[in-house]
Amino acid sequence: AQAMGIETAPAGAATIRETVRLSGRVVLNQNRSAAVKARFPGVVRGVFKQVGEPVKRGEKLATVESNESLQTYAVPSPLDGVVLERNISVGDTAAETPIFTVADLNSLWAEFFVFAGDMATIHNGQTVLIHTLDGKASTQGTLNTIQPTAEASSQTITARAEIDNSSGQWRAGMTVQGDAVIGETPVEIAVPTAAIQKIEGADVVFVKQGTRYIATPVTLGLADRQMTQITAGLP
Repeated sequence: AQAMGIETAPAGAATIRETVRLSGRVVLNQNRSAAVKARFPGVVRGVFKQVGEPVKRGEKLATVESNESLQTYAVPSPLDGVVLERNISVGDTAAETPIFTVADLNSLWAEFFVFAGDMATIHNGQTVLIHTLDGKASTQGTLNTIQPTAEASSQTITARAEIDNSSGQWRAGMTVQGDAVIGETPVEIAVPTAAIQKIEGADVVFVKQGTRYIATPVTLGLADRQMTQITAGLP
């Protein structure tokens, strides 16, 4: 059983969440990212960081020789993070265009597109269960920003939640889904939704008895992605 990856869990009390399904994407946390510009126009004399390299706040990214003073000054990173873009080389002219993009990837945003029919059920402070399309990565967040205006072409509003990415499993650009919780119902008996299987059209769970696993027919009630209520078939 261990070699086959079989796991067991007790059937017992749980809370079933009623949710609204949202689609969205992972984007940079704009509060923890920066487009770095040269303070004064001039010629780039040194470049010290490449794309993908970590940087500390105040660490030198490049040096620029000012056109006016002819003094060379350092361009520091404004925050701890990772270099995402480098737009200069030695000898280039630094002006108004950002020369680096730096971001702290330990915190990202999940932005969800809310259609008109769901707008009345979505609000700030709401719990949202965030997961990738293949379900391999998941986390829980809180909606903290609801944009007050709709996007003209799609007629959707954007709802945003912050993602703790200290594990590094989330990346900006990922497509994600979110289950916004609109209600919670406690039930006496529930099992993990992944444990429910069908045999000859009947819903069953496998109950461990000694070293055997017995297919046991059950009657299902409320369900969400994590847990499913059992109304008959299990004590």
